[in-house]
Amino acid sequence: MRPIYTTLKPGQFFYVVTPHPDDPKRKYLHSVVPKKVEFMEPEIKIAPVRSMAKKFVNIVLARSFADFLNKLPNGEQFCVAVE
Repeated sequence: MRPIYTTLKPGQFFYVVTPHPDDPKRKYLHSVVPKKVEFMEPEIKIAPVRSMAKKFVNIVLARSFADFLNKLPNGEQFCVAVE
């Protein structure tokens, strides 16, 4: 069973990422742009490198972002990683 992180060491953050087993191909969440028209989906911006990704210090907020993104019909799956 994997450990559940509730506290972070200095320099560590939670990131919303695509669960790719090969780290160089992993994609990070950069931002979510809200929909402009009622029936449009929000635009998801992906960061190619970790330094451009959105950092979270709260696991609950990161999990809620990942759950929201997983409900969208874009086909991309997201999870939370500690790095």
